[in-house]
This record gives sequence, C-alpha cells and structure tokens, in this order.
Amino acid sequence: MDPTLKSSKVSSLWGTRLSVDLAQLHDGGSAKPSFASVVTAAVDSSIPRPSVSAPTKAPGSAPDELRLLSAITPDQAAMRTMYKGFQADVLGAFGKLVAFARETNVTMEPPQIVFVGQKGVGKTSILEAILGKPLFMKKDGSYSETNRPIIVSVVYNSECSTNPKITVRRDPFMKDSTNVEVPLASLPDVLQEHNAETEMPLTIIYETADSMNVTFVDTPGLLNENDPKREQRDELVQRLIGQTSDATNRLIVCVSMAAAWPCWLHSWVRRSKTGGYQARTSNVFVESRDHFKKFTNAGEANKYLSERPTDSFFVTLPSSELIATTRDQMQQLIYQSSQLDIKMLNDLHFDKNHDKCVGTPKLISFVNSLVLRTYQQYAPLIKNHQRLIVSNITAAMQLTIKKQANLTPFKLRGTAMNYLTQFVHSIETVIQDGTLENLPPQYGTTTADEWRLLEDRGEKVWHMPGSVSADEWNIPAWSRPLFGRQQMERLLSEFRILISRTKIIPISHDEIAIAAGSLPLSDPATFLHAAFDVAQQRLPDQLTPVIKQLQDRAAHIMRAVCDLAHTSIKNPKRRVGFQRTPTASTPAVVEQELEYPFFIHWVSRKFFMFVENLVKTFAEQCANEIASTKFLLWEEAKFTGSLKGAQIEDAVNLASQAFDNMKQIVAQNIMLKCHSTFLEQPHMWGELQSSITMELTEELLNELFEVPAEQKRLEQESAELTSLKSHLDKQDAIVGPAISILTRK
Repeated sequence: MDPTLKSSKVSSLWGTRLSVDLAQLHDGGSAKPSFASVVTAAVDSSIPRPSVSAPTKAPGSAPDELRLLSAITPDQAAMRTMYKGFQADVLGAFGKLVAFARETNVTMEPPQIVFVGQKGVGKTSILEAILGKPLFMKKDGSYSETNRPIIVSVVYNSECSTNPKITVRRDPFMKDSTNVEVPLASLPDVLQEHNAETEMPLTIIYETADSMNVTFVDTPGLLNENDPKREQRDELVQRLIGQTSDATNRLIVCVSMAAAWPCWLHSWVRRSKTGGYQARTSNVFVESRDHFKKFTNAGEANKYLSERPTDSFFVTLPSSELIATTRDQMQQLIYQSSQLDIKMLNDLHFDKNHDKCVGTPKLISFVNSLVLRTYQQYAPLIKNHQRLIVSNITAAMQLTIKKQANLTPFKLRGTAMNYLTQFVHSIETVIQDGTLENLPPQYGTTTADEWRLLEDRGEKVWHMPGSVSADEWNIPAWSRPLFGRQQMERLLSEFRILISRTKIIPISHDEIAIAAGSLPLSDPATFLHAAFDVAQQRLPDQLTPVIKQLQDRAAHIMRAVCDLAHTSIKNPKRRVGFQRTPTASTPAVVEQELEYPFFIHWVSRKFFMFVENLVKTFAEQCANEIASTKFLLWEEAKFTGSLKGAQIEDAVNLASQAFDNMKQIVAQNIMLKCHSTFLEQPHMWGELQSSITMELTEELLNELFEVPAEQKRLEQESAELTSLKSHLDKQDAIVGPAISILTRK
C-alpha cells in the first residue's frame, strides 16, 4: 500500500488535526513529498485554543513537527523493547505466581501510580504513552477533561496476547449501571458518558498479556488560581494522595511543564501539603523539547538537567494535531518524538549521564522497574507461604495418622480419662478457689444478672413483694462478675441479709385463740403453746419459698461450673499448664479430645445428674431443719413465769419473737448445710470421676467417640491431604523456577 497523508479541517476549539500514516515517518533514503504538497485543507488560525495551564502549539505547527519526526529512523527493535519491558519468560513466571497466589489465598497488592498535575498539562496523555494504547483519545484527536478519578487497573491475562480486554466497572454514580466490556475504539465514548463531576472513581479493567498487574490513577486536573472551583478540586486531589500515604508500593507522579520547573512543582507541593510524600514522588516534565530549544550550549543544558529532582523525566509527546488511530502508529510517534529530544541534546553535546532522564522510553522503563521490584519483593513471601502450607499439611497428615491410632479402645479410654481428670480438676479448682487462671472475670455473673434471669422466668426475686434493690441490701461484691465458690458465698450472704429482713406475717387474735383451743387463756402455758404453735406454722410458709429459691440458684451456680470447666480445657494456655507427662494409658491432651461433642455432652450430663443428687440431699436437709423447729418449744419454757397476767396481745408479740429466734437458727443451719453440701466435700470429685469411669464400657466408648464414622472421616481426610500434598509438590516444581526467573531479572 502506498503511503499517504490525509488531513481535514475540523471546526472545533482544538483547531485542525491530522491523521498520519506512520509509513511516512521513516528515513529510507528515498525522496519524500513535502508536507505542504499533501495537506489539502488550510489551517484555520482564527479559532483560538482554550485557555489552559499548559501552553499550546501555534496552529499549523503540525507540518514542522511531522518534518522533524520523519527525519528519525524508527528502530523496530528499540520500539519493541520500549513496550515489551517484560520478557515472555518473566510474564509467564508472573502468571504462574498469580495463579498460585490466588489458589493459596495470598494477596499481592499491585503497585499504584497516581498522576497529579494541572488541568490540560497532559496527565492522560502520559498514561496513554506508558500503556502504548490510545485509550482516551477521541476520533478527532482531542481528550475530554478528566472530571473524576479514573482508575485503570492493568491485569495480566495470557489469553489477551492479541487484543486487550477492556471492562468498565459499574459506575456507583449512575443508576442501573453494570460492568460493561467495550472495544478499545469505543472506550473514549463510553468514558465521555461517565465523565461526571464527582469524587467517586470510575474503574477500568485493562487485561493484557504484555504487562504485570499495576494500577494507574488519573486524577482530575488542578485548576488555575483564579478558578472558583480551585479549592474544591485541590481538596479532592489531596484526599486521593492521602489514600496512598501508607503504601510502600505506590508512587505519585507530578506532571508539569518543563518550563515551569522549579516554580510550578514547589508551588504545587506547598499548596497541596504533600511534602510528606516527596520520598515517593516522581516528576514528569512535558513539552521538554520547546524548553530545550532555549539552550545555546551544553553548559545550559547540563545545568538544567542536573538540577532535576530525583526520579524526574523530561518527555515530549507528539502534538495533539497528529492523530494516531492505531497502537503501532501511536508507539512509533512516541518513540520518534523521544529520539528527537535526544538528538536535540546531542547536538549541544550534553553530558550523556543525563540521558537516563530524557524521553518516554526511560519513563516506561522506570515504571516497569517499579512494577518488577514490587513483585520481586513478593516472591520470597510466596515461597515462604508455600513452605508453610506444605508444613501445615504435613502436620495435619501426621495428626490424622495419630487420630486413627487413637481410635483403639485402649487409647480412647486413655483419652477419656485424661479429659475427665482435667474436667474434675477444673471443677474442683472453681469450687474451692472460685477462680481459674485462664478464665477472666467476664465469664462470671453479677447479682443483677442473676435477678434478671429469675425475672425472665417469671419469678420474683426471693418472693419479695415489689422491687428489690441490691444497693439497699448492701450485698457484698454484688456488681462484680463472679463464678464458683465466690458466687456461692455471695448467694449465702444475700440469703442471710434476706432472712434478717424477713418479718412474720401479722398474727390476729383469732389465730391465737384457735391455737389455744379449749385450753384456758388465763394459763401462761396456754399463751406459750399458742404463740409457738402460730410461729411454727408461719415459719415453713414464709421460709420454704426462699429456701427453694436458694436451692435453685445454688444448682444453677453448680451447673455453670460445668461450662467453665469445658472452656478452661479448650484454652490452649490451660492445656499447657495442666498437661501431664504422656504415658501409654493417659496420653497428653490433643485437639482430638475437643472434636467429640457426644463425649463432652455425656460428661456434662453426668455432672448435671451429680448436681441434682446434691440438690436433693440439700433439700432433704432443709426440710429436716424446718421440721426440727418443734423441739425449740421446750427451750422457750423459761418464758412461762413472765407471762402471768398476760393478755392475748402479749401472745402475739411472743409469737413474733419466737419466729425471729427460730428463723435465725434455721437460716444459720441451712447456710452451713449449703456450704458443706456444695463447697466442702474433698472426696466428692474423686467419687464423681470414679462413677463416670466405671460406666465407660468399650461399647459406650465407640458410641461416644463415633468410632465407625470417625474412622471413615479420617480416611477421607487422609486421602484429601495426600492429594493436596501431591498437588503442592507439583506446584513447587512450577512455582520454584518461576520465582527464580522473576528474581534474577
């Protein structure tokens, strides 16, 4: 096909642009037609360009630029190197690492590069130049103003070796928006539809086989000083920069005009308050060729380049009037434009040490190096993670083998005995000391919590009329969460306070008369018998409900100890602290003991039955104590002589006095019996363990430990672990060389 040049007059604010066939931009030694001979439309210089921060070229300068670029011979090998920064073996190794990381749930955060600069300075063009694809350029060669953050997430995909796959993610700013896959040519139009002024970023997924994973962020341009929206835009960009403040694999690229250095950059840093980010900041100075033209000798050029900040680059992109409609055209224009900058400096005989900062290829190489270094840092982490997975699988396989060996009746009995020993020991510690070294107070219960539990069951606290306040009762440690012995002692204190506040229900004269029966009331002994008879009748009626609630709450405290014991055994620190020397009959505690809920439930049920027996014993003792109050009559016989000439009202007072005396004696004895029944039985826990042990027959052990089902499950688990281990061994043969390839570059 014969090379041709086409041009057209475009009536827009951006002036005239030319579509260029890159076959014209080479120096093959043959004669080339002048640019004027192929331009068929005059450039209308009467249309002014928009006023932006970046200086613009004079209308009609495209022919001069085209003439200069055509003098640069395109080096095809150098061009391929520029946009093939990663060799095929490196990209293949990276793909294998990504696949392994995804499979093993390892997160490799891609490096993030944030472009910041004034409106119209060329941030989007720099991003396109790095990618080597006309992503944002419209058909007329113009670019839309970036009104919102644009995130371009470059993702490696080996299947996209020919054409990239571009997906515009759901726009949170637009209603009913969804993920849309769009062709490269339609991307500018799609972005124009989403180019609303908002702080919500728009994400583009760019899948390609030519690059590792990297994320670019194109921020809205900073506005001129006199723009009314300047402060709002500055705050937005500052927030975007602040989001990258703690990341070590992120870079802020400040894009500014070459002629604006150093005033523009210093002014922007002070205004945006990003001085803390300078260590992670790179600078790209555009339109460098126009500035290089001002140099008259090598000294001026070397002085200017030597004063550049670290990691700064001077680039000149092709004029916006030269439209590159394909990837190859765009890449060739960028390459020739960079070579033209180098040629201009070579003509001045500048110091070649500054060559590494001039031209777009050097910027692309810098970005590729940043990306490669990032993933080289991940390589040893992935390798260590792989070793850890293999180690864990090996340990799991060994544990599975051990579990299978422990399913024999002899080992199961040892496992059960070991657990029971710790269970009883934990209960004994809680009952005797009221504490466990590995259980914080949060496991306890306050008095208010106990009362609330009673109210939830529809019971009144201590069957007292009205509300009861712990503050009024002055119960010791009522607001502290306690368990075990301490909680039981607080309950007894609460019971003692209640008894002291309990008064006999008022006695009527008729009750005294009925109690006296046919005996004459003139006899003092009749008053005595009548008063004590009424008091004895009142005592069971008033104390039995209170004693019953004492029994219930004591039983609840004892049952709660069971859960505390199980929790204590599950605590790793507790297991280490109590672990005894392993023997053939009593193996050390292993995780296997905690994997059999039927056995643990059976132990709990046996303990609850044991507690019920204690409660029954205590209830019988309480009933006997109340029944024994009739023997207190003869102790009060000394009152007989003082009742001569007494009236019936004196009998009522005597009954109240007898009730108070009897309730104190009964309450004191009941508290002693409660304390001794639940807290002071040193041989009780050994009896509990013995009774449980005697019931553990071989059939019961097989049932509680689910031996048949457990054997089948362990066989399946062993097969899965073996398969996974084999898969990881194969992966190691793939990941190991991949890491070597990635790290040696």
